[in-house]
Amino acid sequence: MGTTTHISQLSVTVKAEFTISAGAIVPTSFVAGNSGTSTLTLSSAGLNGTVNLSATRSSPSIAFAFNSNSIHLLPGGFGTITLTVSTNSSTPAGIYAVTVTSTSGSIVHSVTINISVTGDFILTSSQNSGTVVAGSAVVTTITVKSFGLTAGPGLSATVPSPATGLTASFSPSVIPLTPGSNGTAILTLQTIASTPAGTYAITITGTSGSLTHSQTYTITVTPDFTLTASSLSPPSIIAGNLTSSKMTVLSLGLTTRITLNVTVALSPSGLSTSLNPVFVGLTPGINGNSTLTITTTPSTPAGVYSVTVTGASGTLVHSVTLTLIVNPDFRIIAGAPSPSSFVAGGSTASAVTMNSLGFNGTVSLSATLSPTVAGFTSSFNTRNIGLTVGSTGSAILTIQSSITTPSGTYTATIVATSGSITHSASISFIVLPDFTIASSTVQPANVLAGSSASSTISLNSFG
Repeated sequence: MGTTTHISQLSVTVKAEFTISAGAIVPTSFVAGNSGTSTLTLSSAGLNGTVNLSATRSSPSIAFAFNSNSIHLLPGGFGTITLTVSTNSSTPAGIYAVTVTSTSGSIVHSVTINISVTGDFILTSSQNSGTVVAGSAVVTTITVKSFGLTAGPGLSATVPSPATGLTASFSPSVIPLTPGSNGTAILTLQTIASTPAGTYAITITGTSGSLTHSQTYTITVTPDFTLTASSLSPPSIIAGNLTSSKMTVLSLGLTTRITLNVTVALSPSGLSTSLNPVFVGLTPGINGNSTLTITTTPSTPAGVYSVTVTGASGTLVHSVTLTLIVNPDFRIIAGAPSPSSFVAGGSTASAVTMNSLGFNGTVSLSATLSPTVAGFTSSFNTRNIGLTVGSTGSAILTIQSSITTPSGTYTATIVATSGSITHSASISFIVLPDFTIASSTVQPANVLAGSSASSTISLNSFG
C-alpha cells in the first residue's frame, strides 16, 4: 500500500511590534534638589527598526532627560534607556509623574513613572564658635535653606548645665519658608556676671514636623572683672585732712583674688594712701569691696592730684582714676592774754600763731575791740606774716588802755586775711577799776593852839 501526501500552504503575516516597561525610580523618593533614575526596557516583538522616545511631565517643577532619545531594535532583541528625573530646591514636596512615549512608525506605547519628592532643610550658623566675657553676649546668624519645604522650622537651643546663667534666644524663633527660599534668625547667647569661665557646646536644633537638624556652636566664656570707685567723700579737702572712696570689684566669671594698689601723680609731700583690704577675693557674679583712704598733712601742697587705683589678677588688669583737690588754708591761734586782767591805763598782750595748711603766701592781721570805747589802742609787732607750705608764723598783739578806759570785760577779735581766705580768733580780758588818793602839804606847817591849817586831798579815777 503506498503513502499518499497532501500539502496545504498557509499564508501568515507577522506584524512588527515592541514593548516598553519602566523600572521604579531609584531612589523611590528623594529630597527636592536631588534626582532619581528609571531604567526603561524596550523589547522587540518582530520589530527591526528604531524606537524614538519622548516624555511629558506633570509639573514644570521637575525636569527629565534620556541618556538616549532613540534605540534600534532587532527582532527578538531588547535594549535599555536611562531616564533621569531632576528637581531643584524650589521644587515643592509632592508626587509627580513623567509619561514616556515610545514611537516606531505607527506603533506607539506609553509608560508612566511616579516620582515622590520630599521636603527638607539645612541649618547653618555664620560662625561655629565665639568668645565672650562673662556678663556679655555674643550673636550669630542662623540660616535655614528650604529644599521643597513649605513649613518653617522652629528653632531651639540646648545649653549645658554647668553654664550657669547662659541663655539662648532666637529672633524669630520660627523661620517661615517657601520651597527653595532661605530664612535667617539671630541667635543671641547671653551670659551673666556669675556664668563660670569655660568652653560650652550649644546645640542649635531646627524642627519641622518629623524633620530635625542640629548644629553645634561652641562658646568660650572668658573671666574678667570690673573696677569702679565711688566719688571721693569729701571731694575736696584742706591740707591736713583726709578723704575716702569705696572701691567695688565685680567678678565676671572670675574665681580668684584681685590685688589692688594705688599710685598718686606727682607724689606730693605729706600725702599718703591706704587700701583696706589690699586683696579682694571674688566669686563669679559677686561684688568685693575695699576702702581707699587718702591722708594729707599740713605740709601737703595745695593742688589737683590724680589718684589711680589698679586691680590685677594674672594678665587681667583694670584701673580707675580719681581726682583729688587739696585746698590751701591756714589756722590762727590766739594765746591767752597776759595779764588776763589789769587796771585801766595798763596793757595786755597775746601771742598769735599762724599755721600753714598747704598754704604758701602772706597773711595780714588786724584787730577790733568790743565793746568799742575810747582810750584803747591795739598793735602788732608785725602785721604781715609770710608762710610756706606746712610752716608756722607768729606775731604779738598788744592792747593798751588809758586811765579813762571804763572798767569791764572786753573782747579782742583778731582777723587773719589772705585773698579770699579769712579766719579769726578772739581773746577776752578784764579792765579793773581803781583810784589814787593824794594830799598837799599842810599850810601852814606850824599853827598855834586854837588856829587852823589846811591840806588839799586829790582823788584820781582809773576806770
